Amino acid sequence: MFCRSMKYRPLHAAIAVAVAGVAPGSVAQSDSGGMIELEEVRVLGSRRPARTDATTPAPVDIISAEDIARQGNTDMNAMLRSVVPSYNVAAQPNQDESAFIRPANLRNLPPDNTLVLINGKRRHRGAVIAFLGSGVSDGAQGPDISPIPSLALKQVQVLRDGAAAQYGSDAIAGVINFQLKDDAEGFTFTARGGETYDGDGTNYRFAANAGLPLGSDGFVNLTAEWSQADRTERQVQRGDALQLSLNNADIQNPAQTWGTPDIEDDFKFFVNAGLDLAGNMELYSFANYAERTVETIFFFRTPDGSDRPQRFSNDGGATVLVGDTNPDNAISCPTINIVDGNPTTSPGFELISAGGPLDSECFALAEVFPGGFTPVFGADIEDSSFAFGLRGELDSGLSYDVSAHWGRSQADYFFINSVNPSYSNSVANDVISPGFNVQTDTNFNADLSYPVDIGLASDLNIAFGFEWREEEYEVGLGDPESRDPGDLAGQGFRETVDGFAGFSTRAAGVFNRSNIAFYTDLETDITDRWTLGGAVRYEDFDDFGDTINFKISSRVALTDDFALRGTLSTGFRAPTPGQSNSVRTSTLVTAAGVLESGTLSPTDPLAIALAAAIPGAPQPEALEPEESTSFTLGALFNIGEVDVAIDFFRIDIDDRITLSSEVPVGATLAGGGPAAAQLQAAIDALVAAGDNSASSISGFNFFVNDFETQTQGVDIVATIPLDLGSGDSKLSVAYNHTETEVTSDSAFLSDTRIFSIENGLPEDRLTLTGTHLQGDWNFLVRGNYYGEIGVGNDLGRGANGDFDGFYGGKFLVDAEVEYALNENMSIVLGAQNLFDTVPDKVPQPENNAGQIYPEESPFGFNGGLYYLQFNYTL
Repeated sequence: MFCRSMKYRPLHAAIAVAVAGVAPGSVAQSDSGGMIELEEVRVLGSRRPARTDATTPAPVDIISAEDIARQGNTDMNAMLRSVVPSYNVAAQPNQDESAFIRPANLRNLPPDNTLVLINGKRRHRGAVIAFLGSGVSDGAQGPDISPIPSLALKQVQVLRDGAAAQYGSDAIAGVINFQLKDDAEGFTFTARGGETYDGDGTNYRFAANAGLPLGSDGFVNLTAEWSQADRTERQVQRGDALQLSLNNADIQNPAQTWGTPDIEDDFKFFVNAGLDLAGNMELYSFANYAERTVETIFFFRTPDGSDRPQRFSNDGGATVLVGDTNPDNAISCPTINIVDGNPTTSPGFELISAGGPLDSECFALAEVFPGGFTPVFGADIEDSSFAFGLRGELDSGLSYDVSAHWGRSQADYFFINSVNPSYSNSVANDVISPGFNVQTDTNFNADLSYPVDIGLASDLNIAFGFEWREEEYEVGLGDPESRDPGDLAGQGFRETVDGFAGFSTRAAGVFNRSNIAFYTDLETDITDRWTLGGAVRYEDFDDFGDTINFKISSRVALTDDFALRGTLSTGFRAPTPGQSNSVRTSTLVTAAGVLESGTLSPTDPLAIALAAAIPGAPQPEALEPEESTSFTLGALFNIGEVDVAIDFFRIDIDDRITLSSEVPVGATLAGGGPAAAQLQAAIDALVAAGDNSASSISGFNFFVNDFETQTQGVDIVATIPLDLGSGDSKLSVAYNHTETEVTSDSAFLSDTRIFSIENGLPEDRLTLTGTHLQGDWNFLVRGNYYGEIGVGNDLGRGANGDFDGFYGGKFLVDAEVEYALNENMSIVLGAQNLFDTVPDKVPQPENNAGQIYPEESPFGFNGGLYYLQFNYTL
C-alpha cells in the first residue's frame, strides 16, 4: 500500500505520506495497529474538496502546531526557519528598517515573492520596504508574520510551488497558509524564559489560548501572547574607537554593538470564530491586533569626524567643524585644530564650550557628544486585521465562500541618541521621529466550486471566482528637525537627523492601487491513478494593466508504492504602491543653495523630465510586474517502511525590480556645455510649471525593472519509523538544495549585488527531527544544517584584501525534554543550538566596525540559548 497515516505523522511526514485508497473522514489503521480517524482537509494547491497533501500534484508541507511550538525560538519567522529547510531568515542587525520586519526567503527568493494566507485569506503586507535586505531582498515589501502567536495555530501549510494562477500576485516561490485553531473548548497557558549561553538576550513569553462555544453550533477561539527579548552583543571594540579612546575617556567600550535587536512589549492577539447556520451555511470571522517596539543600533560616529563629514569635522579630523549661531554680527568663531583625535581637549575648544566666552556664539557637536555617538534607530510596529465571510453548499452541490478582509500595518520610526547637527540647541537624548509608514490592504473574494459528473473516475471539480483588492501605502511626516535644516544651515553640517533622514514633504502622501481578478480552476481524476488539473487567472491593475497566468498539474500513481507528480505554471508579482511611489531624499544646504538627493518615484514628472534632459542617463518609467515561469517534477515512493518524496523545481523570473544607478543632475550642470544648457532648460520649465524642487535636485535614482534570474533545486523528504523497543519514536528528514543565477545582463546591478543574489543564502539546508515519547517523558532532538553563504559586501576584506566572501556551512542541534507533572501540567527544559555553534568570523573585525560574525548568517550569531517552560492545559 502506498503511504500510510497522514494526520499523526511528525514534522514533514505529511509532505509525502497519506492513506491511499481510503476516503478522508473514514478510518484507517495506524502505525501502532490502532484505528484513527482521518480528518477531511482541503490543502493548498488544490481547490478540490477533501484533497489531502500527498495526493495533490504539488508539494505541500503540513506542519503541526506542536512542531512549531517545540523549539527555542519565539518569533514566527525563526520558528518556520527551523522546520522548513527551504525557508530562510537572518537577524538583520544594522539594516535600517529591515531590522523591524525581517525579510524572509522561501526558495531563496525575496519575501514579496511568497504569498501568505491566514485561514486561506491573503494577509496584508508589512509597512516596511527593505531598502537594505542583504542584497537578496533589497527593495522588497513582504508581509509581517511576527504578529502571529504560535499558540493560535492549528497547523501551517507550505505550498512549494508557483501558484499565481490560483491565488494571484506574489505566489512565485510558493504559498504559506497559517490555519488558526477552531476548538470550541479547552484552555492552554504557557510561560517560558530563556537566555543565551553568553548571559544576554534574556527573553520571556507568556501565552494563553481558550476555546469557547458560540451558541450550540459555533466556536470562538482566543489567543493572547506577550513577550520581550533583550538585545545581544557580539562584537569587539572598533579599531578607530580603540585608538581614539587612548586620549578620550568619553568613548564607550564597545562604541558600537552587533547583535539581535531589542524587542519590547511584544503583544499579540488573535480571535477565530465560526457559527453554523441553517441551510448548510457557516458564518466565520477572524481578527488580530499586535504591537511591539524594536530598537537596533547604527554605526558609531567618531568624535574627531575622521569617519564621515558634516558632524564633527569636514576635513577628515584636522579641525573641528564649528558653527556660528549669529553669523551676521562681527564676532567670528575660532579655527580649532584637533589634537590627538579629541576635540574637547584641543586648544581653543574651551572658548566655545560651556562657560567659555564664545559659548553662545559658536557651536560644535563635540559639546553634545564628546565621545562621539551611536544612533539608536527604533520603530513602534502596530498590526491589525479583520476578516469575515459566509460559506456553505447548496442542495445542487454548488459550494460557495464569500468573504471580505481588511489589514493594516504601521511603523512609527524614532531615533534616540542622535541629532540633526545643524541645530545648535541639540540635546543628546532627545527622541526624534523621522516619520511613519502605513500599509493598508482591503480584499473582497467570491469563490465557488461545483462537481460535474463527466464519466471519469471522479467528478470534474469546477472552481471559479472573483477578487477585488485595494492596496494603500502612506508615508507620513515626522518631527521637523528630522528633515529640515536648523539655525546652522549652510555651514557644512548635516541638515537632517543623523542616521535616517526624515521623510520629506515630497515623499509624504497616500498612494493606492486597486485590481480585480477572475479565475477558473479545474481538477479531476481521469482514472483511479491519474489526477489532472488546470487553472487560468486574469487580473487587471489600475496602474500597469492586466496579466493572464495559467497552471497545469498532474499526478500519476504508477503502482501502489510509486507515484509521479508535476506542475507547469506562469506567475507574476505586481510592484507594490510603496515601491512605485517611494521617495527617500536627504537635504543639504550648500553655497549653491538647498540641494536634495535620493530615491524618486519612477512616475514622478520631475524624475522623468530631468532624466530625459541628460544624455545617457537611465530613464524612469512605470514599473511592470515581475513575471515567472516555473515547473516542478516529483516522485513519491516507499522503500520498505520509509516514505520518500523527491521534488525538482525551477523558477525563471523576468523583469526583476531593483534600484537604478544615479541620474547625475548636479554633475551634469557642473560640467557645462550643451548638456548642461539642455538640462537647465528642463529645470526652468519645471519651475515655471510650479515645481520649485526641480532647482534643488542634485541627483536621484528610482526603482526599475532590470534583470532576470533562474532559481532551481530539489526537495527531498523522508519519514522513517523507529522501533526502540518501547514508547513511540519517529524520525523525519527534509533536505533542500536551491541555487540562483542572474541570467541576464543588468544595467544597474553591481558585481557585489550579483554575488549576494547568487550566494547570499545557503544552497543546502537539511533538517533532521527525532521524537520519542516514553510514559511521562517526551524527548525531541532536531538538527539543522545550513550550507555556506557568500556576502558581497565582504569581498576583498582581510589583511591581504583577498577574502572570497564565503562563510562555511554549520550544523546546529536543538534538544528538548518535557516531563508531564500530571494530566494538565508539564515542564520543558530545552536548548537551542545546544553546542553553541557560531558562524565563521569576519576577517579583521576590529577594522570592520567591530563586527565579529556576518549579519547575513542564516542561523544568526548569538550561539546557544537555554530555556525553561511551564505548560498548563485544561
